[in-house]
Amino acid sequence: MNKSNAILVVDDHSMVCDALVALVEKTGLCKKAMPAYSGEEALGILKQERISIALVDIRMPGLSGSNLVKRIEHEHPTVKIVGMTSFDDEETMQEMLQLNLAGILLKRSTTSREINACLEMVSAGKSYFTDELKQLVQVKQLHPSRAPRTNFTYREMQVLNLLSEGQSSKLIAEHLNLKASTIEDYRKGMLKKTSTKSTAGLVAFAMRNGLL
Repeated sequence: MNKSNAILVVDDHSMVCDALVALVEKTGLCKKAMPAYSGEEALGILKQERISIALVDIRMPGLSGSNLVKRIEHEHPTVKIVGMTSFDDEETMQEMLQLNLAGILLKRSTTSREINACLEMVSAGKSYFTDELKQLVQVKQLHPSRAPRTNFTYREMQVLNLLSEGQSSKLIAEHLNLKASTIEDYRKGMLKKTSTKSTAGLVAFAMRNGLL
């Protein structure tokens, strides 16, 4: 894989942030890794540097991680965002599943190997969600929606299974010999059916309802 441009790590705990920057640098997957100790500082760096991926702590004082994610999505749409948290409570997970994230990492279980796997997949246009998160979704029965179990068509189930593997719409389209726009239509249709707002929320819904 070609090296990404700079990767930004945003965390208000300086020691944690610096440790994560070191882990990112260790992967050798980017030209440089940069720390930001607040959401405001992150926005400043994004205006000055060519950032390809941002790892964002969801719980931060001042400009919260959730609001920072929304700002980045609006102001820097080419930046891929991975959400990070130390918490595994339902409220936090619910919040993260509603954001348009390329991946989710639980900081307590983040290792160099996992950082590497995450950056590899996100750089390739795929989604990354830790195995621990998938287990939490099943065990805690997170509810991105309160809708009853939804019946999907055969084609929707094909798309859903590939989405759960972290495949991008483009890759799914190539696999199923369809247009990427068609895959996006299927994805948006499933989001509407399940009243979810993101691919992560859709996958969580599917896991909770025994569809995966």
